[in-house]
Amino acid sequence: MVLYVGMLMPMQVQAANVLVISNSNAAAVAADLQANTAGHTYTSLSLGGGYVPVPADFTGADVVLLFENGKITATSVAVGDAVHAFQQGGGGVVFGTYVWQDWGNNTKYAVSNGWGALESVSPLDSDTQGCEYNADSMGTILDPAHPVMAGVNVLTENSSRGGTQISAVGTPLALWSTTNFLGTDDPLVAVYEPIGFGRTVAISLYPTRGTDDAYQLWENALAWAAAGPTLAAPGSGPDDDPLCGNLIPVGGPHTAWVLAIVPLMLLGIWLVRRRV
Repeated sequence: MVLYVGMLMPMQVQAANVLVISNSNAAAVAADLQANTAGHTYTSLSLGGGYVPVPADFTGADVVLLFENGKITATSVAVGDAVHAFQQGGGGVVFGTYVWQDWGNNTKYAVSNGWGALESVSPLDSDTQGCEYNADSMGTILDPAHPVMAGVNVLTENSSRGGTQISAVGTPLALWSTTNFLGTDDPLVAVYEPIGFGRTVAISLYPTRGTDDAYQLWENALAWAAAGPTLAAPGSGPDDDPLCGNLIPVGGPHTAWVLAIVPLMLLGIWLVRRRV
């Protein structure tokens, strides 16, 4: 039997602690984003020398920004599994170019080992190439009302972009104007909002590249990913009603705090009824 507890949707986080992870330029990208986005606090972690993150590296982080600059094929699976564990614990993840060049389905390079379990929660997959190295601009905005797209109206890039396709779990929010290597839609940004786990956003753009509203896009994406996890969609539980909001099944990753808060809720109801 599954027990459901009525909970409110998490509010949008306006300021997030962002851990920037990459094999190269992690500190430079963190500094650049700190100077060009509002609200967030950035720290960095280098994967140089084959370093693989350990749980302590994620302490205090609300969201991870993972990008690549040159391939780290030898350790990409272990790194992906470490970031996936953070996401499974409720942390947000934002992907940026060139992570898709090490994707498991990338055929451009002789060896691409993939990112392990992390690939299963990415909104974008490689289109077998991982980056197009040509100029393009943002085309169709598919969901202008989504918080990730707030204030994002114009964006162009002349090289470090594209080369992806929508994944089995992804929902595209905006496309590049041209198609990808497969001749299908070339997504610029897509999201994945799993129930009870960290939100993920994929942006097929190098984090410090792009014009006009590019920094606004990164700022929004990091805030939205950090605001998770989403508890559950309305109507997902047997006793859902508009006043209770969303529902979370006890038995998931948040069981401990759900079980802790239920007695307090019941005590509050009892005290109110006594006064009445």
